[in-house]
Amino acid sequence: KKLLDDLVKYVEIYKNIQGLMEAEKVRVTLDYEAIKGIDNEIENTKNLIKTNENIIAIKSGNVEIKNIDDAEIYVNASQNDEYKKNPPIDGPSDKDKFYRWSGKLVKKDGDIYYVWCTDYNPFVDALNKKAEKKGFSNFWGDPRTASGFAFTNIKRKFGELQQDKTVTVVGRYIENIEIEMTDGQTKKIPLLTDCFVQ
Repeated sequence: KKLLDDLVKYVEIYKNIQGLMEAEKVRVTLDYEAIKGIDNEIENTKNLIKTNENIIAIKSGNVEIKNIDDAEIYVNASQNDEYKKNPPIDGPSDKDKFYRWSGKLVKKDGDIYYVWCTDYNPFVDALNKKAEKKGFSNFWGDPRTASGFAFTNIKRKFGELQQDKTVTVVGRYIENIEIEMTDGQTKKIPLLTDCFVQ
């Protein structure tokens, strides 16, 4: 009986040791994962610091503006294209604000370049297709919206400008200019100046 009792004790001790070993494995794994996570956070923080140092250097003019992204940082340009789509009728109230806009370069007239954009909204198109089944044509409007802008006074080009190719422009929105559409109607579009172009 004593031998049986001792055997039961040893089995219990063995189970406890196995449990402790498993718990230690889990703890070591968790410690490793935590350390790995901390290493990732440190690396992310280093990258963020490097990025912020680069931004500060660009904004201060201490480094060369190498591309359109640097130009956007340098002048603190907005990517909001609301004015490109719907320019204020009297022009911008803040004539010192820079914007970053893209579109297809369609022509040059004198020292003014004209850019046109067509955006497609698949959601509106899908709604129109459902409405057409009930007899309504373009009930939700045209899924394609056209907008444009012009630019002049190029400060820096990052590559050649080619007709019918997409260009990205960072420039100061100073006024609207009137253009004649192919259907004979006129439309006002924004004019950017002091431009960086890619």
